[in-house]
Formats: sequence, C-alpha cells, structure tokens
Amino acid sequence: MPRFCSEFGWQAPPTWATLSQSVHDEPMTPTSPGVWHHQKATIGNDKLLRGLTGHLPVPENMDDWHYATQLNQARAIRFGIEHWRSHRGTNMGAIVWQLNDCWPVTSWAAVDGYGRRKPLWYALRAAYHPHLLTMQKRGDELHVFAVNERTLFWRGPVTVKRVRFDGTVLAEWTHWRLCADRLDIAALAVPADVATPDNPRMEMLVATMHDSVAHYWFNEDVALDLPEARADIAVVRDGGDWLVTVTARSLLKDLCLFADRIHPDASVDEMLVTLLPGGSRVFRVSCAVELDAGTLGASPVFRCANQLVK
Repeated sequence: MPRFCSEFGWQAPPTWATLSQSVHDEPMTPTSPGVWHHQKATIGNDKLLRGLTGHLPVPENMDDWHYATQLNQARAIRFGIEHWRSHRGTNMGAIVWQLNDCWPVTSWAAVDGYGRRKPLWYALRAAYHPHLLTMQKRGDELHVFAVNERTLFWRGPVTVKRVRFDGTVLAEWTHWRLCADRLDIAALAVPADVATPDNPRMEMLVATMHDSVAHYWFNEDVALDLPEARADIAVVRDGGDWLVTVTARSLLKDLCLFADRIHPDASVDEMLVTLLPGGSRVFRVSCAVELDAGTLGASPVFRCANQLVK
C-alpha cells in the first residue's frame, strides 16, 4: 500500500474496429503476424494469458480472447484503484499508465490509437468517481466504504444485500446513515450474517447508497456458477442516437455492448454493467447505421462474463 502510486497498468488489445482496421491477417488470432507485430511488450501475449489464470478461463477463440483480455485489464485497474481509495489518508493518489496511445497497439491504454475507448476507460471513470462506494476486506471482516472527494458532506442510508444469482435476497442489512465528511472517507463493518455466503459459487453482495452501487463477489469467475446470459433488448431512435434498453432475464455480469463491431465510428455511453434478473439499463449508442435488437443482443456485440465461463 504505497503513500502514492506514481505508475501502474495492465495490457489489453485495442478496440475491435481499431484492430481490424490495422491488421488484416487471415485468420486473425492472438499470435498471428499482424496482431503480434502490434504487441510491443516483451512476451506480452504470454503475460495476458498468465494474467487470466485464476480469474477467467483460457479463451477458446479470437472473439473470447479479445473480450476476456479487455475485461481483465478493466478489472485489474479498477481493483487497484478501489483498494487504494479505500485506504484514503494513507494512500493519497494513483496515476494510471496510460490514458491513450499514439499507434494502434495492444497496450496499457484506456483509449486506443484511433481514439476509441476500451472497457478500461469506463472502469476508470467509475473507480475515480468523486463518490465511490466499495466493499473491501479488513482482516476477517468485510467493510463498506464511502469515499468522498467532494467539498460537501456525502451521507445517507446504506443497504447491503446478499443475493442469489437468480435474484433471491438471502440477507439484508441497512444502516440509517453512513457519513463521509468533505474530502474524507467513512466505513462500516458488514454484519457477518450478511457477509457470509451459504454458497459462494451462486451468491453476491450488492451495496447501495443514494445512486452509488457496489458489488462484491465471493469467488473469481472460474469458481462461480454464472447462468446462461439471457436478456430482452429494445431499441428506439433518439435524435441522432439510439436508446438501447437491456432487461436482464438472468444475472448479467460486466455487460458490454461493443457498438464498434457494427460500425467503426459507433460508440456507447457505458460498459461493464452488472444486472440482476429483472434489472434494466438504457444505453445510449451513437451509430450512423440502423440498429436492431437481434444484432445488439448477439455476440460479438453483446458480451458479458457469463459467456466466458461455460
């Protein structure tokens, strides 16, 4: 736990639109000549696969490799930032290497060489939000932290639920007020009956405070019984954009809509969204071509961690 972390990062490939615009291997694989040429870290691809160990399965194809390594990058950096921010007062900052690239390359960047946002960009925005709600271990206890980087109090009731992946609430605890002072942090221990799972493969914790939400998983994905991903998709035009409503019919973990798979200039306003059954999220997609629910609801546009853990 440094007082200040001046540089850290993790690699992932660029967006698919940038990769396919720069590399024309047939077939394109993680180790095909063009992809390999755009990887400048020493044995970089081996490091990407080693980094998946214990977290996500070995990818079975190029599409899975692309999503899994981008997801792992986003999670790795967010994990570090939330850990350090939960120790505010001892650790007072972290600088990520890096924001952007000057060349289309597999790298540590959150924005690739053609200016397209990787999932990491969305993870950074969430992890550095002025109001961060996060759950972290302290010894044998789990705590919920409210980290406040604004100059006004952040206070309100906090609720933590232990939920089965099918949406059933197994335990629930509410504290009437968690209060983080200006530029400060506050924490509460989560009661053991809420923080202790009956089946860690099929349960999670969800903490809420105002509009801030934090998730806590008892196991890594390779040791979770994630259900088959099922969702309903609705698409409507909104001016020059599209509003895409995803309603979960199963748990969806770290949902991403890769709009650049439809059109290279398309973009989406949010990624890495976790939804419980019955929950929904409206995504704003900027895209110059017509969108339909069938395309948006199918891989490789629609991706979530459930699809990697078979």
